[in-house]
Formats: sequence, structure tokens, C-alpha cells
Amino acid sequence: ASILRSERSPEPDERLWSSLTTAAGSSGWPAHIRRLRFPGSGPTHPSWSRVSALVAVILLTIGFVALFSFERLTVPAQPKPTATLLPDLLPAHPLAWHPLGATVPSDSIAFANDGKTAYRCSTQFNSPLNIWRTTDRGAHWIPARAFPTDPTMNACELLVDASDPSVAALAWQPRGGGAGDSYTGLMTTVDGGATWQAVPSQPYIHIDQLDSRGGVIFAVRETVSSTNTVEYHLWASSDRMRTWRQVDHGLAPAVAGFWLQPVGSGILVVVSGGANAIASQLWTSPDGGATWHQLNVPGGLPSYIPARMVGLGMQASGIVARSLQGRFHICVSNATVATSTPTPQSSVTCSIDGGATWRVRKLLLLDTSQGFSVGVNLVGITNDGTLLASGLGTLYRLVADSDRWQPLGTLPQLGVVYCPSPGAGMLWAAPAIAGDSTDPQNRTFTALYTP
Repeated sequence: ASILRSERSPEPDERLWSSLTTAAGSSGWPAHIRRLRFPGSGPTHPSWSRVSALVAVILLTIGFVALFSFERLTVPAQPKPTATLLPDLLPAHPLAWHPLGATVPSDSIAFANDGKTAYRCSTQFNSPLNIWRTTDRGAHWIPARAFPTDPTMNACELLVDASDPSVAALAWQPRGGGAGDSYTGLMTTVDGGATWQAVPSQPYIHIDQLDSRGGVIFAVRETVSSTNTVEYHLWASSDRMRTWRQVDHGLAPAVAGFWLQPVGSGILVVVSGGANAIASQLWTSPDGGATWHQLNVPGGLPSYIPARMVGLGMQASGIVARSLQGRFHICVSNATVATSTPTPQSSVTCSIDGGATWRVRKLLLLDTSQGFSVGVNLVGITNDGTLLASGLGTLYRLVADSDRWQPLGTLPQLGVVYCPSPGAGMLWAAPAIAGDSTDPQNRTFTALYTP
């Protein structure tokens, strides 16, 4: 390197040159190889300009190779990137519950899936029937403008269309009632509860659930057969409940509930109970009821409570379902299959592909102060596929890809309903039955769901 940095060009040694010329003469080298003198360079020396250049190039090459080799050796080794491990579960925070801005006494309350609309009815204290509706999540309750009434009305039940909050049905019970289901009066609304129309009570007709798709209203209706037996079928109306057509041809007359795919023709129904106490079954139709296929659920199915009965404080059903991304997501609890008491083997079985495949996970069991365990009640399936459940006054969730239940805080009321709108969803908490309230003021609460 010191030679390369020298200001004077290197010259070959004189003795080396003599040896080379002697060797050239003896070996017959060409005579044109001569000594050359560079102008202004001292004594004459043999010309080695080409050799010098070659040596210089070689030395420069060696120098650069050494230099870059040294640089590579001194560069610190970069750490290899490692995959970031995502947590098993996002932290679960207690939900923030807020009481409604105004409350009214009621026998029954029903909530629409839009997260804003609800209906109330009351015949308490031998007063005439009253009906209210809210479209702003309970901030204001508007009384119905016109509805049929009867001085013998003793109680009322409400249910609202899951997809169209302007559609609702109200069943009422005459004082003294009769054997069996004593709610023999029925009225409906298709204008958001402003006006109600009476439905003739003969033949006996009752509506247990409502949902809409593409302008068609679907309903579980109770009717009396020609043999004077109450039957439960799925019906559809294209003229706002003026006329009906049966959808569930071929199924047992014990349809207890149903779910619709918002887009397409898919229907999922649960058959349970009825006059012949039929064991619970799940059936699907991809073509609006033209054909039906029964689902095989590992571990069996629990009994199912019609939607209108939940508002009266009945035990929540062990079957929940909804359509997500064009497929039915279904979860069932076997805590009530063949036994009334949960066991350590009690499980919750879920499908995210319409029942083609199933995943079994442990059901959350809670210890009571009396020394026995109870299983949680299934509430619903959220927009991200999480299962919600409640038990002993607390709300829980089971994330779709997890086996661990997470608490979401204490419930202000025991009756809880999940609505998929707005955003990630909203929850209502209301007294499970008239007069049975955990809130001293008998209020209804709402909370936004946080994934």
C-alpha cells in the first residue's frame, strides 16, 4: 500500500535487468527489447512501463480486495427478523351499560336488530292495553296512535321483525284465559307501531317469530289443524301479512324458530316440541323451502324456546344461529340433553359452515351458592363470530378461535339480547319477567359491544 501511495514511479532493480538481458541473449529473445529513458528521469534504466503498470494493477486489485474484505468483516451482523406472536385473546373489558332515558311500565318488551327500535306493551293494574315504541334506543317512547282494545285484556306479548323494525305482532290474553296457551288475541302493525290491525281469532292463529327478506315477511305461526291440534309451521307473506303460504312442507308440525340468509334463499329452522313433543332437529333449505336437509349435530340438541316466550322470562334457548358471509353460524349447548343438570362433560358445539363441520368446546359451568353448577345460557353470535352467553348475572364471550371463556362484566338486568347493529353490535338488558328486576328502578339498559 505504501508503494501505491508513493509519488515516485517504481523502477526495476539494475541487477534484475542484467540477469534478464543475459537470459534473453542466451535464449534468443528478440533484440528489440531495449532500455528506455524517461525524459527528466535521471540515469538511463531499462523501460518496464508495461510491467510496472501490470504490477500496479495487481497491487491495486489486491488492495481493493483486502479493503472490501475488511469492510465486510467489520459490518455488525444484522439480527434475523422473528415472527411477532399475536396474543391468544384480546383483553376483555367490562361493557359500559347505560340506562334508558325514559321508562314505562310494561308486561313485555321486544327489540329489533337495528339497535334502535323497541316495542313495549302493558295491561298492568287492570288498565286498558297500552303500546309504545322507540326509534332512538329508548330516549323517547311514543304511544301507538290507533289499536284495537278489549276490556277483558289481561296480559300482552310482543315480538318484532328481526330485519324490518316497522313490522311487529302483539298477542293478548283475555282475563281468565283458558287451558293451554291462553293468548288468543292477535294484532299486527306494518307501519312502525303507529297503527295496529286486529287479526280474526277464528280459526286460532298465533305468531311466534317474525323476520323479513326481500320484501317477504316470514313467520312461525300457530294454527289449528282439521283434527283440532295446534300446529307450528313456517309461513311467508308477500302482501304485508294479509295472506300467507306455507314454506316448510315435509317437516314435522313443530317448527319453533328459524333464521334467514339476508342474500339468497337459505333458511335454517329448528323443529322442537309441539303437540307430539318432538326431539329438537335442525333443518336447512338452500332454495327457499323447496327442499330440506337435516343437520347431524354431534352430542344432540337441547329443547328450544320460541322467541316470543323469552320475553316472559323463560330460560334462554340452547340454540343460537345467524348468517355470516353467506353461511349459517350455529352454536348449540348440550347441557339440557338427557339431563337437567350440567356435567363436566357439558359442551358447546359450533359450526361456521352451515353444519358441514362442527367444533366441540367445553361449556362454561358456574358454581352457585347452593353448591351445584349451572351452565351458561347462549345469548347470540356477534358480527365477528364470537359466542355470547350469560349466567348468574354475568355476561361472557367465547371467541371463535379460542377455547377460553372471558367475562364481560356484571349484567344490570338478567334478560339480555344482542343486536348486530350498529357497528360491532349492541346489547339490551331488560327485566327477565315483569316484576322480576335486579334494578331497583326496573330500568332497561343498553351497551355497545366491543370485540
